[in-house]
Amino acid sequence: MKMLRFLPVAAGLLAAVMFFSVSTSRAQRLALSDTIDYPIPDTAGVTFGIHNFGPIAAGQKECHTIWLRNTSNDPLVIKSIDVNNGNYYGWWTDTAIPPLPVLMLHNDIVSIAEICFTPGRDDSSAESRLVVYFSGTVNGKEVSFGTSALGYITVDTNLSKPCVVATLDNSLWGPLIIDGDISRTMTLQSNRKDSIEVDTYGSSTTDGGTFVTSGITFPYLMAPFEKKSFTVSFSPRSNASIVKYRYVGELDLAFKMNYYDSGAYYQICNSTYNTLAGVAIPPTADSISTALNAGSTDVLAMISDNSVVTHTFFFKNTGTTKLKVTNVSLKNGKSFSITNITPTSTLPFTLSTGDGMSVTVTMSTSTNGVYYDEVIITAEAATTDGKTDVQSVTTMNFALQGLRKNGAPARVGGSSTNEHVSIYPNPSHSTVTAAFPGVRNATVTVMNLVGSVVARQVATDQWIWNADVPAGMYVIQVSGTDANGNAFFSNDRCVIEK
Repeated sequence: MKMLRFLPVAAGLLAAVMFFSVSTSRAQRLALSDTIDYPIPDTAGVTFGIHNFGPIAAGQKECHTIWLRNTSNDPLVIKSIDVNNGNYYGWWTDTAIPPLPVLMLHNDIVSIAEICFTPGRDDSSAESRLVVYFSGTVNGKEVSFGTSALGYITVDTNLSKPCVVATLDNSLWGPLIIDGDISRTMTLQSNRKDSIEVDTYGSSTTDGGTFVTSGITFPYLMAPFEKKSFTVSFSPRSNASIVKYRYVGELDLAFKMNYYDSGAYYQICNSTYNTLAGVAIPPTADSISTALNAGSTDVLAMISDNSVVTHTFFFKNTGTTKLKVTNVSLKNGKSFSITNITPTSTLPFTLSTGDGMSVTVTMSTSTNGVYYDEVIITAEAATTDGKTDVQSVTTMNFALQGLRKNGAPARVGGSSTNEHVSIYPNPSHSTVTAAFPGVRNATVTVMNLVGSVVARQVATDQWIWNADVPAGMYVIQVSGTDANGNAFFSNDRCVIEK
């Protein structure tokens, strides 16, 4: 070993005192408890002191200054400092203070070198030994002596976390009227001291360009412990090559670190898979008539910027026989009402093939959100079996959705000091309790991820939902007013496990 090679050379070494203190960056020089003295004036002797650095985590830096005192009566010239990095090369650095060579007279005390320990890997069992050698002359004789140090590494608690944690403030975009836009925020939190590259990979899709990211360009290089937020927007368009009302995209992200460790090369340290679910309500243009057909999947949609809005929907008899319209009604009639029917509000009336009718619907709401109902039209159709005429009754249900987007501001649950919403247990295997103390005139609505209402209840303070539904994620919506009469509105996700 290099240390042993210096032992014979040290014969006749004049006494010197070597001790460690805290780095010179601190205002006060403090001697450590393991100070070593060399009280042998004229005989051979080399003493190595063990000085501890750490424990510290990888990427941190601990520095100490070596001070020498010449206890001999003769001048001591320090010509060189040699650092043996031991079992972990590159973790130790040394800087001469002042530049060498340096002359030390009797009893001179000189800060001769700064030694720094910067471990490159987190390992609770790792221990790194350093040996520092000094070479010089006394009365023309070559002398060498040294000291040693130990560096201890503690595990970084951040290593128990994923390299990057990705969170999305809401996993459902919409429902919104098609040709509109709605945005969600995704936040990335790095848990590493190293830079991490973020890039898309795998089966990432935008469902025809409906989902768009902004505020970030991939690949993106995250700084150590950086928190980065960007926007994911849902922008369905009615002039797209393929128009849908239920969209599913995917944003898959890979987090990459390039480093060597114990002879192995690492790249992707973790990844995340994010399903993007968007719900759009199709536009109902006045120039387009909805066919009077049983089992129609058309959706009647209207938007409200005020507390009350009225819209007229047009229908057309596209069949081959006359239709006698006998009834027009709403399934629920809570947020909507029928205020006019043409060609006459007096029922029944007959529509020949190609004739049209209209239904005027008024929506009265007090809070922002999406409201649901059904327009039900019942008609009799004249058919023939070749011998006699037969009257068949047809009931046609048309989904009605209304979006209130402005008006009185919708309050997010928990934003008031007196009103808040708690959903528990979450996830649940059976029943779910929605607690909303302080919310007045509360209506609780449960929707699946395609926007269909699976449960609705008016309640006070809390409601227990018997979740007799398929496993999956659901949105529990609570709307009402606070103690001051202001609108209160919240959306919370709930997972049902079977």
